[in-house]
Amino acid sequence: LKSGPHASATSYTLTLPNAPPSVSGHALTATTGGVASWAAVGGDNTPAFLALGPGQTLSHDTSADVTMNNELYDTDSAYNAGTSKFTVPAGEAGKYLVYGQVSFNASASQLGLSATTVVKIPSGGSAIGQIYNNSSFKNNYGNAMTCTFDGVLDLGVGDVVYINCIADTGNSSNITVVGDQGTDRYYTYWGMHKLIGI
Repeated sequence: LKSGPHASATSYTLTLPNAPPSVSGHALTATTGGVASWAAVGGDNTPAFLALGPGQTLSHDTSADVTMNNELYDTDSAYNAGTSKFTVPAGEAGKYLVYGQVSFNASASQLGLSATTVVKIPSGGSAIGQIYNNSSFKNNYGNAMTCTFDGVLDLGVGDVVYINCIADTGNSSNITVVGDQGTDRYYTYWGMHKLIGI
């Protein structure tokens, strides 16, 4: 390995790795001391998680946190399936894409059902802003209503994010949140991943 021409008469030593990269696409990087190693190029969209809801019953016109306790993946162990909350890990402040949906099993007697799903950050966190979505069920076609949401939150280390919902059923009855129906049918779910380059 030969360096290009330079004005200094000083000799430089670059210590190369003793083996080829173990993963295709890795690039050669080096410290200022001249010690080289293989590393992934660019960044990745982690922390990231995706969790499914098991289904639950909500009382009419009553705010409730939505249970999402079935993790499909959680790259940094930052999602707590017991509380259905995500906490930004140390060193991972930044902008996060949040997405998901809450599905309701509505009956004909619940025409006029409306629901609001909120991605919430408890007070005291460094981030400001919440993501709202409202849906209404006003006809006899089918027996389900879905409230979807997505957006970007600028989060600091230690910020906690979770899903909260309130439903007005039209006849003051309880409403059922539809749980996941297997690995290929996700009715109620949410996820997040960190954005890079912004």
